[in-house]
Amino acid sequence: GIEFAFAALSMDYGCCADAVKIVEAVHRRYLRSCQPWNHVECGGHYSRAMSSWTPLLAATGFKPDVPNRTLVIAPVVPGDFHAPWVTASGHGIIRRTGRALTVSCVSGKIEFQSLKTVGYSTARINGLDAAARVRANDPAILEFPALVSLAAGQTLTLK
Repeated sequence: GIEFAFAALSMDYGCCADAVKIVEAVHRRYLRSCQPWNHVECGGHYSRAMSSWTPLLAATGFKPDVPNRTLVIAPVVPGDFHAPWVTASGHGIIRRTGRALTVSCVSGKIEFQSLKTVGYSTARINGLDAAARVRANDPAILEFPALVSLAAGQTLTLK
């Protein structure tokens, strides 16, 4: 799991290309042995359950802090992408298309009162203004007057 954690750390420090090379090398190594889901350094039948998620979290910049009611969305991957997001209370899709970044909830919910982003300063939920106050800029910290609960079927759009 060290390689995945190191790849995620590399992404957090802006070295995306190097991180992608690390993840691809791990994947190729286990594909050669026909064991893409059986990483044997910690015993058989192990797929690095938690550490394999760290590069995804680093690439999308999706980092919820439930106790502090804060959500960070600061993707480091260039260009358009879509990826899953998962928390204990829900899951969905995070997507960047052109300049817009969306967080759609498929099931459950995600709650936050403060949203930290890079390059985005307005928030809309299902097309309606989310009435956020910009507390800081670059990274932008959007403060909401009340707890935001993004539930199944709802989409947060950042521009």
